[in-house]
Amino acid sequence: MSRHGGRRAFGGALASGPWLRAPLLLLRRPVVFLAIVVAMAVLAIAASSGVLFTSTRGTASLNAQAADDCPELSMPSFTALVAAGNTAAENTAGAAAMHRAGLPDPYWVDLAGTQIQAVPVTLFARVGALAHVQTLTPNHGQRGAWFPNTFAASLKVRPGDTIATADGARIRVAGLYRSLSSDPFHLSAVPRYWCTWNDLIVQKVNSNIGTPPFLITDPATIDTVESTAADSSSTSGWVAADWYAPLPADATIADATVGQQRAAEAWGAYVSGSKNAARVDPDTGKLLKLVHPAPPPDSPLGEKVAIADKVHDGLAGSVLPVDLAGAVIALLLVAGAGGFWAAHRSREIRLLSARGVGPFALALKAVLETLPAVLAGLAAGFAAAVVLVRRVG
Repeated sequence: MSRHGGRRAFGGALASGPWLRAPLLLLRRPVVFLAIVVAMAVLAIAASSGVLFTSTRGTASLNAQAADDCPELSMPSFTALVAAGNTAAENTAGAAAMHRAGLPDPYWVDLAGTQIQAVPVTLFARVGALAHVQTLTPNHGQRGAWFPNTFAASLKVRPGDTIATADGARIRVAGLYRSLSSDPFHLSAVPRYWCTWNDLIVQKVNSNIGTPPFLITDPATIDTVESTAADSSSTSGWVAADWYAPLPADATIADATVGQQRAAEAWGAYVSGSKNAARVDPDTGKLLKLVHPAPPPDSPLGEKVAIADKVHDGLAGSVLPVDLAGAVIALLLVAGAGGFWAAHRSREIRLLSARGVGPFALALKAVLETLPAVLAGLAAGFAAAVVLVRRVG
């Protein structure tokens, strides 16, 4: 047969009825169709179950660590010391840097310290914090600080009063809330919302007052208090600002790793644009102006990802070889199903071959005819692997 004649035969074969009807022909032989579906399903289960299992075990490790620890320890985050007077603007700048880096909408927390009647107290600012304490007085949105009730009683102050700090700043008592820690001799059930700051809330036995002096306030009040202190050799006059980007509850190792990388990018962007932030020299404890590029701060999330990766890698060494062996056996089953198909279609194959149809066209016909069964088997097998890993693994 000439080259042109071979082309016409090949083109005519593809345009003929058997090829056009090929994807539906196998439905007439349900036993063969089912054999191919089962073989491909077994192959899909064998090939994917090991990978799915090791991946989900690593993710489960990450989620278990997140469940056992404070929420903020499992979030992409970064921290800076902000010069008092610029806190609100820096809060917005840090959150915007995280948002531009592709992280979920972050929240910020501001912390500062001062003294009231020679007693060190903590000033805490976070949007919505009052919703997580039991307020004892009406909230009319007044500027100032909310005092724990027992601390306010020891100072003999009420909402609307003002009290001076050791540096001469004036703090307005905006309201009272029920103390989160009644006394140092009983266990405190601090809500998980406050878990990260538990050490600042729960009173120690050597404390000289009846309740932890933890004041819930706002950035403007913190700025007012801290602006009165300007000792550059300490953290006076500076506010510790933290930004946190919550990850989904079902975040995977990959999600956490990407989140941590994006937090580092956000930190670099924030550093390059901020003129009011500093960091503490880990060797001397002194404040240093931020210089870009500054190293991103250490994040507890990185430690959790490393542990989850070790769990994943430890399982992979024992699971994947078994998975590979199962896949090889499944391929033999697929080959048997292919031979089963060829035995049922041998008469037609011999007829087409006698009419000049080449091996490539016959192989294409076999692919077209078995494709629906192959796709159905792969989909069913992968779905079964997911169910098995979730239920059994």
